[in-house]
Amino acid sequence: MYKYIVLFALLFNVCSQSHATVKESKCNGNWDNYSVWKNGIPNKYDTIIINNYVVLTSYIELNNNVLIVNSNSELYVDYSFVVNYGSKILNYGRTITLGLKNYGSVVNHGKFIITKSYTYFNLPTCTPVVIQLMNDSLYSNIQGTEYDWQVNGKSLGTNSRTIHPQLSGYYKVRLKSYEGDSFGSFSDSLKIVITDLPTEQDPTNDLVNIYPNPANDFINITNQNDDNNTYYEISSLQGQIQLKGFLNNFNNRISVQSLKSDIYILKTWNSTKTSVIRFCKI
Repeated sequence: MYKYIVLFALLFNVCSQSHATVKESKCNGNWDNYSVWKNGIPNKYDTIIINNYVVLTSYIELNNNVLIVNSNSELYVDYSFVVNYGSKILNYGRTITLGLKNYGSVVNHGKFIITKSYTYFNLPTCTPVVIQLMNDSLYSNIQGTEYDWQVNGKSLGTNSRTIHPQLSGYYKVRLKSYEGDSFGSFSDSLKIVITDLPTEQDPTNDLVNIYPNPANDFINITNQNDDNNTYYEISSLQGQIQLKGFLNNFNNRISVQSLKSDIYILKTWNSTKTSVIRFCKI
């Protein structure tokens, strides 16, 4: 009789866990909001993946889940606790809570902050947040089908999830979630100050030079850096990357025939030196 009871319990446990699915956040908002999640609001046994800013207004009880908070993402438990029963928490972003009662395992590669209050996300659901990455580019933490970036209220005409700001000002973004959708709400503005962009060739840097300027079909870049791993990007004033690659030592001939007549920015860098030069394509 005992054998049958144990077998029944095992079958019941397997059947219960067979309903587990992957619940992945697709935009910012409240944990209890169905539209925040792919495949519905998380339940026990589910694998839960946080890709955005997700807020809980009450304590969260994890029961045999796998919870993954990805980089550039945040799980904010508003004025309450995370209670972990047999779950595995992998934190690569930021998890903010009043406290953690842990009866499972936590692997922390990000910031696990115990605090009374931090950053309550109070924008409309699925509004993007602009994040400044380590290379100074700007990134929407929500993926969409079309993007509208603005600086100081003027559209940049840039349809990309990531941009490289070239002008000082206040940057914000809005997006369309799917084809045929209308644009949603703008993110909060993020102030960017550009301090290293000269209007002409940097006179302090004689290791990288460009000629002719203005250019027609080709530009020649002389690179006298000792470092062989000098990288270059040619971008528009709106931050859209047009050409990129690596420079050899000494002379480099690069075709700019594909570029429209306009002002462009050549940025070169290696492990020790960065150079920014404007040039004109005619």
